[in-house]
Amino acid sequence: MTATDLVVIGRGRLLAQTTVADVVTGARGATVLVRTPEPERLTAALAAARLPVARDDADPATLVVVAETSDEVGRVAAAAEVVLLELTLRRPSLDDADLQLVAGATEHCGTTPTTDRSAA
Repeated sequence: MTATDLVVIGRGRLLAQTTVADVVTGARGATVLVRTPEPERLTAALAAARLPVARDDADPATLVVVAETSDEVGRVAAAAEVVLLELTLRRPSLDDADLQLVAGATEHCGTTPTTDRSAA
């Protein structure tokens, strides 16, 4: 079975009580994967729209755009009359979203191992 609702507590405080979908949707770090036969033209159009873009090293026809929705990227491509072969929204995982929620609200305790040499 999979949980649909979450309760997140950090340092004794309630940080979130919401659904898994809302946690993932609200997480920062969404990107849009775009494949196009015209990566240079699309890169220029995205830069003009102030959407950060990077090339995928494995495939020169693939761009990774920092955007919250694929609609943003699709509209820019349409306005620039650039053909798209793929347009895929990639959201952070639940683990990534959870780490963002608890950032600054966790305690990490550690000890350094010591050797008692007086017994030797």
